[in-house]
Amino acid sequence: MDNKDIHKYNELFIKAQENTIDPDEFEQLNQAIISDPQVAQHYVDFMILDDGLSDLDSVAKDIVCEDSAEEYTSKALLAAIIETEHQKDRAVQIIEQDQQKKASGKKISTPLRYQVSVIGILRIAGAIMAIIGVALLLTLIEKRPLLPNSSRGNANSVIAILEDHANAVWETPVAIAEKLYAGNTLKLKKGFAKIRFKDGAVVLLQAPCEIGLEDAGRMYLASGILTATVPREAIGFTVRTDRASIVDYGTEFAVSVSDSGQTEAHVFRGKVDFRAGMGTAFLSSGKAAKDSNGKVVSCKYQASGFVRDLPQGIVNSVPGEKLDLADVLGGGSGYGTGNLYEGIDMRTGDRIYQSDEQAIQGTGRYVLVRDSKFIDGVFVPDGSHGAVQVSSARHYCSAIPATNNFFYTPICNNPKINMSDYDDPQPLAINGKKYGDENTPLICMHSNAGITFDLDAIRQANPGSKIRSFKAVGGIIDATTIYDEQSVSVKYFIIVDGQVKFEKVASWTGTRLFDIAVELSDNERFLTLVCTDDGLNYADWSIFAKPILQLEPIEGFQ
Repeated sequence: MDNKDIHKYNELFIKAQENTIDPDEFEQLNQAIISDPQVAQHYVDFMILDDGLSDLDSVAKDIVCEDSAEEYTSKALLAAIIETEHQKDRAVQIIEQDQQKKASGKKISTPLRYQVSVIGILRIAGAIMAIIGVALLLTLIEKRPLLPNSSRGNANSVIAILEDHANAVWETPVAIAEKLYAGNTLKLKKGFAKIRFKDGAVVLLQAPCEIGLEDAGRMYLASGILTATVPREAIGFTVRTDRASIVDYGTEFAVSVSDSGQTEAHVFRGKVDFRAGMGTAFLSSGKAAKDSNGKVVSCKYQASGFVRDLPQGIVNSVPGEKLDLADVLGGGSGYGTGNLYEGIDMRTGDRIYQSDEQAIQGTGRYVLVRDSKFIDGVFVPDGSHGAVQVSSARHYCSAIPATNNFFYTPICNNPKINMSDYDDPQPLAINGKKYGDENTPLICMHSNAGITFDLDAIRQANPGSKIRSFKAVGGIIDATTIYDEQSVSVKYFIIVDGQVKFEKVASWTGTRLFDIAVELSDNERFLTLVCTDDGLNYADWSIFAKPILQLEPIEGFQ
């Protein structure tokens, strides 16, 4: 069968699955299965990938299997296999009888769909084969090196094109609309790139990332992060890594390969089959899994951790170059997936949208932010009783001064604040320059406030990149005549693992705007931003504008 035939039969298989197939199409499909062994085999293969596997609730339905191949063969499963073997024998009898009738010119008197559907029988057989066979089959798959001659397709055949990119830097330049061939190896050093495969799958690469193109429905991810959108006609599209294989059923999903080689998959919609070593998992929308010691284990689903659409225009974050901490504060990956006006309540560590300003007393303790991979915790800084805890690893900082232990708003991503006598919230500005759009994001902190980011967690989510430094523009926002400008004064701290790396006092009568640059080493884990009142915490609206982690590729990373 050629690709045109495969697509035609895939459509019929799906219609039969969804009970939308009409009688003529059903008869056509039945006859094709009876008369053409290739069609029959393709149907079995198709059903191994199909989400009809979830019908076998007692065996697998959106669960992660950590058992060995031997443990699959329980008594219940053996009973199902025996029953299925009887059905397979009946299917063979039906096919042989109909082939004999066809050869003798006799008409088939009883339509298969009213008798015993060959489609249904092969579907059950395929499902059982998938459940007990996939782990064993995976042990026979040879790991292919990332080289042109590893391709499963014809090296002269065009299998994809580079459809678009954003701030992309390649090791070997690739142009928009350039044809891509089976066996091509591509290494994206910075930015994003969108590849459209011939069969219809669309893959968005996030740098740093290295891939190998194998054929129109299969690719190899050596390192980095990608998201894939797979239409119905490209069902079966496969992303292979050194440790795992992710097979789609017509869906949208993400795959990442960490610095250590661990593979992780997150499903935004539809279903995928995640296979690693002797384990397999059927993941549906909102589920995630990773490989672990040759097994598949569940992990926390993080939709906002992945970019799913190509960013448009100039942005403050570029994979492999710079990561936006304001976006992280908004629940994002650092690349534009977070929510504006979202922040953290310093009393509870919970996410909260921008709220009205009011004086709130701190709890006097370090509060963990449990629903964020990248934010370790928050606190109201007050050195009245000694050193202040600034990380979950119990780093303390003795340089934080005594304060009144009050704060006024959540630490927030790009808020708008009412700075006049009128109920008219405005974007924040310093010396007339506005901040708070996609190109000038900001973290807003009214004294007294502190937030700590987990650099190790950020490193793990950005395989192939190292963190070089933290950079931002600090300052006190423009106030109006309703505030006593003489009272506005803030003390800023940048703390790394409990040690002060940067300190600055800003006020309306002195310095209002200043640059921040702090070098970071590979063994430093916690980055803390703090602002405290330098007297009264009255109208101390402070910002860290364009707060980025400067990244660079890890030498020799693959």
